Amino acid sequence: MSTQPDSGFTSSHDSLIRDQFSRQAELFARSPELHGDAQVMLLVDAARAQPSDESLDVACGPGTVVAAFAARVRRAVGLDATGAMLDQARALAAERNLVNVEWQLGDVYRLPFADGSFDIVSCRFAFHHLEEPAKAFAEMVRVCRSNGRVAMSWLRPIRPRQRRSMQWNATVTHQPWNT
Repeated sequence: MSTQPDSGFTSSHDSLIRDQFSRQAELFARSPELHGDAQVMLLVDAARAQPSDESLDVACGPGTVVAAFAARVRRAVGLDATGAMLDQARALAAERNLVNVEWQLGDVYRLPFADGSFDIVSCRFAFHHLEEPAKAFAEMVRVCRSNGRVAMSWLRPIRPRQRRSMQWNATVTHQPWNT
């Protein structure tokens, strides 16, 4: 999901993603199956968030992961390519009176942060929407501190023939990055 308003170029795929998620933002944000505390906390717990940490959630959608991290870290930042999703995130932060959160409209392929800016960099359910997931992952690693954690979660079918049967997965890397 690429959004570079000043570059004048976005792919048709990126435009489609922004269009669809803009249309679905409010309904998507209200989905308890996707944004319930139990589901979100799988990722937060796996990342071993600490009070001194700064976290970034890439493709943050309606901000539920950022809000969950905000309860445990010093600063939580959410980045998304869709303004409508960030509007939902801001509403959630206001509803929960969160003061340690920030929201950024941006490009997952060119994160607008310096190298080593965050202790935790997360992404939940977005990689299947990306045309270049390896490039986005490289950016996540770039902005992660050398002893930081990159946390990701995704859905996968439990049984290949039963697509409705899904299992939540979370993985975290805890290795120092050599960038």
